[in-house]
Amino acid sequence: MITRRSAGFLLQLAGVFLLAGSIQVGTTVYAKKIPPGDPPPIRGEAVWQETLEPDTTDTLQFAPGFPDKDWWLQFGDRYLTGYINQALKANPDIETASLRVAEAQTLVRQSLAREFPQITLGPNYTRQHNSENMVNFDTSRSGNSFMSPTIIEPGSAFNLFTVPLQANYELDLWGKKRSQTKANRKQHEAITQQQRAVLLSVVSEVASAYLNLLRTDELIHLTRQLIDKHEDLVEIRESQWKNGLIAKDVLLATQQDLEENKALLSDLLKQQALFIHQLCVLTGRPPQTESHLERGTLAELKLPPEIPAGEPAQLVQRRPDVLAQEAELERARIEVSLARKAYLPDIRLTGQFGFGSLKLSNLMNWDSMLASVGGGLAQIIFDAGEQKARYKMMRSRHQQQLQQYRKVILNSFLEVENSLASLKRDHQALSHAEKLACLNEEAVELVHNKGNAGLVPQLDVIQAQAEALTIQQQVTQKKTDTLIDLVSLYKALGGGF
Repeated sequence: MITRRSAGFLLQLAGVFLLAGSIQVGTTVYAKKIPPGDPPPIRGEAVWQETLEPDTTDTLQFAPGFPDKDWWLQFGDRYLTGYINQALKANPDIETASLRVAEAQTLVRQSLAREFPQITLGPNYTRQHNSENMVNFDTSRSGNSFMSPTIIEPGSAFNLFTVPLQANYELDLWGKKRSQTKANRKQHEAITQQQRAVLLSVVSEVASAYLNLLRTDELIHLTRQLIDKHEDLVEIRESQWKNGLIAKDVLLATQQDLEENKALLSDLLKQQALFIHQLCVLTGRPPQTESHLERGTLAELKLPPEIPAGEPAQLVQRRPDVLAQEAELERARIEVSLARKAYLPDIRLTGQFGFGSLKLSNLMNWDSMLASVGGGLAQIIFDAGEQKARYKMMRSRHQQQLQQYRKVILNSFLEVENSLASLKRDHQALSHAEKLACLNEEAVELVHNKGNAGLVPQLDVIQAQAEALTIQQQVTQKKTDTLIDLVSLYKALGGGF
């Protein structure tokens, strides 16, 4: 049976929850759905199993969204696309970055949960025996704020059953909890952008390692041909020296060229193994020593013959390091506000409702109902300057983040301008090297025809062929430099993730 007094307790308790709910709705800024921390889907993932359609255009199309999310498809190499897709799935750095995003997302949810009331249920049983030589009070019941202290008969024993439901809520009148949630949300944004930076860095490293591997493959092929030509030259020079037709220093110079190319070949083979190992680790596999890792050729890669004179500055604004630092700067500003709000008092409301009885059979009767409601305020009076010191520290951190933001912006423009300058000059150098190779090819053909006609000695033909191979090495190096510069430009502009 519910008495008038017990009904009053229920009304007071209901008022506490209504007050908590109304204040909570009025002060909480609900977040939008937090994006998941998994890497974005990659277009062209199936390209690993099939060849790309040939691109009939002779220039790269720099669309308004340049660079595209999957910019590596511009190179037209299915093996490169496959290795990048493998790295996005299995690279440990990417996995770690995804876990950090999930952790930050959980921290936001935890902070948001603290803005709501906390409700606990604590069933309790107590068996108490009282002294024969003293007057005892029922402290167990009074200590739970359910019953007034009563005198217990000396030497008696009794049971106490309680089922309390307690609600605690801190009024967020000053927005302390709301601001903490905002700060954690900004931290989540920063870590999400750091994840993008890891994605971009891994993709760029995979592309650079793959391009360098193709370069070493081509240089190894050309160097072996060059060694064959120099061996022929040494054989001819040795015959001439034995017949007294040349001085020994000419023979020694030819032998020296042969040994230099053999040393170069050994160095290239070492680089080839290192790039294979690097590519394996980047794609989440143990390093392999075999050199038959599937790959294309440098000649198959597409390259833009013209480089844009400049890119709009707003592309730099989507760089993950810039966006991450913006979030960190905003977080520092919110923490300054939090440090200021720490001077304000904390207001807490508590409400209890439950049942208590000396007999278990009467526990859930309305006559056993217990209820209470209360509130409290806590204000720091003296802390020896701790709050003031924290406020100054937060302001200092905010200024540090501001200067760091300026540094990131300047470094972003530096990387973009350096990438554009390197790409432009290396592309020009490649164009000159290719023209030189075309002219040299005609010269070699003329010398070869003269050699067949007996107009020039075979020595001249071999020397011309060796010179052509040296020029092809320069073309290979310049093309690789240009491709890697293009990768650096994509990275400097934020990649597109």
